[in-house]
Amino acid sequence: MSNTDTKTHIEVVEPEFPALMFLVRHGHPVSVLCGLFVFLAGIWLVLEGMMSGMGLIASTIAALIVYLLVRVLWDITRLLAETMIPK
Repeated sequence: MSNTDTKTHIEVVEPEFPALMFLVRHGHPVSVLCGLFVFLAGIWLVLEGMMSGMGLIASTIAALIVYLLVRVLWDITRLLAETMIPK
């Protein structure tokens, strides 16, 4: 066996996180749309007679909770993106 001087070049590729980057860029509108969807679903259920007027109050509270939960997810995602993705 002979020792040949062939150099091997290893290319380093930075990882891409498309879902993470989408949520970092568009997190607030996504959280608003999720909360709005829950609220509009509650209005639709009241108009169709599947829920009483108290259900509208419950769907409003549920919409606020969904908005806040998605907003927290957005904050955690931004924190992860700052630590994981090199600049």
